[in-house]
Amino acid sequence: MKPENEIKNELLELQSTMAEMPSKLPFSVPDDYFKDLPKATLQHVKAFENLSKENTYALPDNYFETLPAKVLASAKQAKKPTTIIAILGWQSKTIRWSAAAVFLLMVSLSSVLYISQRNKNPEVILSKILLPELNEYAQQNIDDYDVYMHINTLVSKDNTDNYTKHLSTSEIEQYLEETDFGQKSLD
Repeated sequence: MKPENEIKNELLELQSTMAEMPSKLPFSVPDDYFKDLPKATLQHVKAFENLSKENTYALPDNYFETLPAKVLASAKQAKKPTTIIAILGWQSKTIRWSAAAVFLLMVSLSSVLYISQRNKNPEVILSKILLPELNEYAQQNIDDYDVYMHINTLVSKDNTDNYTKHLSTSEIEQYLEETDFGQKSLD
């Protein structure tokens, strides 16, 4: 099998669009191009040999010696008073007002964020909840295991001393009677 056919079969297997393209090259070279190329190149080189080798560019005498003095003289003659253009029109006022507005916006946003973060203190939020609402939530959402866990945490020796040292026995009994705690069984 010819190599061209093998390549075409492989492209067909791969379902490539190149398999459908003609195998003829899309460009062409004139007949005997490479045979005549050395002669044509040599003719172009010989055409450049006939050119004059003299320098066609010329400078005035003592050009580089007099150049600094000429440049300095022209700089002194061209010296004009500098014109200062002040931006005092509406652009300046607009920029100032815009800067002030951005500053006020930043200050107000910072204040709002600071105040909103301060109000997220759990003690502040919990102090706003009414006691009946808190009791109702606890009764609906705390199961027996949670109650025992909280009681055991509160009843531990360290916590008991801290929470109850300022309470008298009569105050504790009064609280238990008001909350009906003595009537409920902890079993």
